[in-house]
Amino acid sequence: PMTKICEKPRARRSIQTAKNPDDCISGDTKADIMSGVCSAYMFCTENGKWARRACPVGEYFNGRDACGKARCPYIPVPGDCESFVTPNGTKEKCDFGFRFDSIMKQCVPFAEASCLEVQCEGTERKNHPISCNQYLQCHDQQWEVENCGWFRNKFDMTSKECVFAWWGHKETCRYDPATCNEGSNSPVVGNCRQYVTCTDGREQEGSCFWPKKFDISSSKCVWWGAKCA
Repeated sequence: PMTKICEKPRARRSIQTAKNPDDCISGDTKADIMSGVCSAYMFCTENGKWARRACPVGEYFNGRDACGKARCPYIPVPGDCESFVTPNGTKEKCDFGFRFDSIMKQCVPFAEASCLEVQCEGTERKNHPISCNQYLQCHDQQWEVENCGWFRNKFDMTSKECVFAWWGHKETCRYDPATCNEGSNSPVVGNCRQYVTCTDGREQEGSCFWPKKFDISSSKCVWWGAKCA
């Protein structure tokens, strides 16, 4: 009987099995993580080598196979303009002459970068500049807005905690310093009982005791005839 000669199957070359780590399969794509640039990606050429390609203006590499409206997955490092954090949690540095832009979320030329500065440390808290029902909490060296609950409804400047505050309680919450005339009162649009008063060069929240309402003509709490803002 005739004997057939069997040929050994050819192994398909892949990124994982290639002997040279720089080799790849033509048409493959991957993110250029080391450069920290989302508007460009790595493309495998016909000769099996990686080459950088740019996405169309306004588009970013989606991390898989194409450019699109995807957002950059990199995270800035407060106080370190040359570094960024990748999606897997590793810290990388931008190429020489580049810095990480906190708005575009990628490495850009040095002069164009808007760096993320350290705003706070630890677990600091402070008042919200224009709202007594909110406060600023330090998280990863950046201020983040937090809300008080429905019962503990005001942020207390002394204890740095949300507390229950009665109507007319003026000492619990203060706004940031603002340009105002000492002793002046101004209305709160959409709320007939609340107003903002200027005390010691600072604006702070005030409330009329029920059933009084704040009158915008006299800038006072009145029993009847109030014209609200």
